Order: sequence, then C-alpha cells, then structure tokens
Amino acid sequence: MKIINSLLHFLRGKKGSIASIIGLVVAYLAVKDILGQPEVILIMGISTILFGTASYMTKQLVYKK
Repeated sequence: MKIINSLLHFLRGKKGSIASIIGLVVAYLAVKDILGQPEVILIMGISTILFGTASYMTKQLVYKK
C-alpha cells in the first residue's frame, strides 16, 4: 500500500497531462492509419479506466476525501 500511496503522490497533478498525451498520440496514429478504430477504442478505454481509477484513488488516499 505504501508503494501505491507513493506513486499516487508522485503523479499528483500529472495524471491529466499524461492521459492527454496518450490520447493525442493515439489520435495521431489513427489519422496516419497505423491504428484502426477497434485499437483506438481499446487503448482509450484502458487509458480512461486507469487514469480515472488513479484520480479516484488519489482523492481517497492522498487527499483523504
């Protein structure tokens, strides 16, 4: 639990930027026809779940709200 807490503390304020960069790269790869629609949906879904969960856990563990 200490590792997760340390990681969430480190990522505080950075999760939105990281998720945005991932989204931009995925969109670029889709426009260049490197990724197809199913892959874009999968990657963005996983990214949303991971970063959404990390944001929720940051609020619960780091900010204790």
